[in-house]
Amino acid sequence: MRRVLGVALLVLLAGAGVVAWRTLGARKSLPEGLLQANGRIEGDRVLVATKQEGRVEQLLAREGDHVKKGQVVARLDDARVRAQLEQADAAVRRETATLERTKVAVQEARDAAALVAARIRAAEASLALLRKEVPVGIAAAEAAVLGAKAAIAKAEATLRQAERDLERTRNLVAQETLQPRELEMAETALRVALEEVAAAKAAFKGAEEEAREARLGDDRILVKQEDIATLRAEEAKARTQVLWNEAAVAQGAASIAAAEAARKEIQSVLDDLTIASPSDGVVLTRMVEEGEVIARGAALLEVVDLDRLYLKVYVPEPQIGRIRIGSDARIFTDAFPDTPVPASVRYIASEAEFTPKEVQTPDERVKLVFAVKLYLTENPERRFTPGLPADAVIRWKDGTPWAPPRW
Repeated sequence: MRRVLGVALLVLLAGAGVVAWRTLGARKSLPEGLLQANGRIEGDRVLVATKQEGRVEQLLAREGDHVKKGQVVARLDDARVRAQLEQADAAVRRETATLERTKVAVQEARDAAALVAARIRAAEASLALLRKEVPVGIAAAEAAVLGAKAAIAKAEATLRQAERDLERTRNLVAQETLQPRELEMAETALRVALEEVAAAKAAFKGAEEEAREARLGDDRILVKQEDIATLRAEEAKARTQVLWNEAAVAQGAASIAAAEAARKEIQSVLDDLTIASPSDGVVLTRMVEEGEVIARGAALLEVVDLDRLYLKVYVPEPQIGRIRIGSDARIFTDAFPDTPVPASVRYIASEAEFTPKEVQTPDERVKLVFAVKLYLTENPERRFTPGLPADAVIRWKDGTPWAPPRW
């Protein structure tokens, strides 16, 4: 019996030795140029957060949902902000209407100034003509007065001669030297001479009146100059009004710009109340529920892009110098051991650390290692997800044939 037990013990020891030999042999049989490591698949996680505080009105995604970049995933209550936006729109319309009225006033003031300027030009032309006509008119009127005086003197001389002729004719007729008809002619000549004296005196009065009027030309020049001065004052006032209205236009434009800026700011706040996913991915965690009031910057969802996953492994310190950024790798999982996924080294930690607890064996956890990230070049059917354990084979020597990991 003891002999049988001894043989059995030897067989067990021999089997254990074979298993140990095979295990050690398998570990040593990985081709030169390859090294293996294990870890968990992770992804670049993105927190979908809000820029504004408010009450969650709609939450449109749950854990496991696939979302696209720009897809709306949540909406906050926007009633208050929409009211503010309506007020801002009204302010923009009000300032725009005021500006349009001011522009009309500017044009009216410009037209008024142009009209006054035209009146000034006409008045100046009239003044220039007056300055030429008045001296000529005065000289002509004074000459007419002198002519009228001479006409009076001539008519009076003719009258005196007619009186003398009438007296002589009467005497001669009385002496019957002349015919009575001659007396009638002398009397007629006297009457004509009297009428000519009266006409000459009337013409003299008219000439004096015209002379007095001609002398008023200087007064008309003064009045015209005063009119021009008044028009210039009106023009200055109109141009001042133009400048004032133009300043009001500039101020109105500034007011519109300020109102539009305020509107854009409110519109930006309103847009921020509709929250979109910043990237493609899958919702890992939903952190709030509909109806909750959240603070500014609060996270609503956690999203990971399944097309940008990586396996984070830890390489022992003696082996870290063999790999480099860009080194090729293959990722193996228990679910698909015969379908490795290509990967490449994109990150190598600059400082060593003790092996984290998720490494499989306790004796491995006391070693100094470097964290290395192996980014998957693809995720077939998106079957890999964050948290999935996986093994990796990294090729550090070009041309080395690939081999599966051997533990």
